[in-house]
Amino acid sequence: MLRSLVGSEMCIRDRYQRRVRGCVMLIMAHAPRVVVVGAGVAGLSCSLSVLEHQPEAQVWLLDKAGHVFGCNSAKASSGISAAVREDQLERFREDTLTSGRGLSNPDLVKVLVEHSARAMEFLDRSGVVLSSISQLGGHSEPRTYRPGCQSHGNVGRHMVDRLTSRLSEFGDRLTILRGATVTRLVQEERRVVGVWYKDSACSLDKQLRAQAVVLTTGGFGACGTLVAEYGKPIVQGLATTNSSTTTGDGLELGIQVGAGLTQMDCIQLHPTGIVDPADPHNKSKKLAGEMFRGYGGLLCNGEGRRFVNELETRDVVTAAMFEHCTEHCLPAHAIEEPNSADSTLIAKPAAPTAWLILNQAVADQVGMETLEWYLRAGLCREWPSSLDFCHDSLIPVQSLADTMAECPHGYSPQDRLWCFVVTPCIHYCMGGLAFDSDAKVLTEDGHDIPGLYAAGEVTGGLHGANRLGGNSLLECVVFGIIAGKNAALEQTGHDRTPNTEH
Repeated sequence: MLRSLVGSEMCIRDRYQRRVRGCVMLIMAHAPRVVVVGAGVAGLSCSLSVLEHQPEAQVWLLDKAGHVFGCNSAKASSGISAAVREDQLERFREDTLTSGRGLSNPDLVKVLVEHSARAMEFLDRSGVVLSSISQLGGHSEPRTYRPGCQSHGNVGRHMVDRLTSRLSEFGDRLTILRGATVTRLVQEERRVVGVWYKDSACSLDKQLRAQAVVLTTGGFGACGTLVAEYGKPIVQGLATTNSSTTTGDGLELGIQVGAGLTQMDCIQLHPTGIVDPADPHNKSKKLAGEMFRGYGGLLCNGEGRRFVNELETRDVVTAAMFEHCTEHCLPAHAIEEPNSADSTLIAKPAAPTAWLILNQAVADQVGMETLEWYLRAGLCREWPSSLDFCHDSLIPVQSLADTMAECPHGYSPQDRLWCFVVTPCIHYCMGGLAFDSDAKVLTEDGHDIPGLYAAGEVTGGLHGANRLGGNSLLECVVFGIIAGKNAALEQTGHDRTPNTEH
């Protein structure tokens, strides 16, 4: 489907050039300019990297959202993973490759891991506070960081806010265009030299020239058409945790100039999207972040049985839910909806549901302010004891008591409990634009496209078949920095820095 759009786009380009040449074109400034498309953590990190590495450079940051920056980045709650010491590098690399099930590009993984400590230093210089550490699924040791103070909010929002604040210090070297949708790239003799975009102020496309363009537009997890085209059968029809703007825009832009796509069928399901009991069939879900399980959260099926090691990788936990969660964890009125054909009731949603259960010890580590937000939203409920919980949820008391006795996390039937109903949801797209360790976008045959870079979820090949928790924010910072530095160097005519020196 994406490739079928390219021919018509070329015709549109010619028509627009004849129609608007000389009246809407933005003239290139004398100072070198980099255009960054997308203002999540990858785009913000990239913009800051350009400004820090090239004192004369200007950055134009374009984002189609008309208000708040961040989109999916701002939703991230579990943390950013990193190997902050030399002796942690090899285990982190092995965990990432293992999670990728043999499909991860080892060169990209090497850069991700070896640059993770520098990414943390970059964030620290930008005022990001990451003082709490936890162990997420698939990680062999605690290495995922988030703010320890609840006043900072969730880790993604905190990172977006602090990076945005840091960027504001660069004055008129940074131009931010909100509500600006990039419609296509400007390419001359294979080199990308700018973008066409439109905004709410003008119905005509405007051309913005640059020495380099960086795509940081995110994935396609909220685009039903692309999920249907590329996704495996298991993901079809499922809800998503993605923002509504996560629609694969950068993929279309890249294809227009000859970019290759890789591993597009690798779409990650997160096992703990939250089912809202008041609106269980809503296709947009909030996420119970992996930190809940990392701190000792317990997963049980509708019979009160623990069915998986909660610290397994997301694909393993999700597969176990499909296998073992046959009894749905919602009251009948919440899982039944009218059938428009005959007004009878159909009982079960397509995806399995499970209980995510926290005791006081886990709740304290997650943070009561965090849990209060879920409680106020009606996404979580508190029970005085497991007996009360079993009575309300129709779980056999002895079944849950046996589960708690066998659980390694120290649960007791007398514990006060906080419980969510969770279900697998489309969460992250491991596939995307082919790129290399210098963040250069590649053609299908592996050649780079001059002047075009990419970072974040818009790219493919790094995570393989399954992404580790905390590696998304890390990817955004690591490759955002690399893309920004190389774009800044390219547009001054200098050679790009090899990835070992970023």
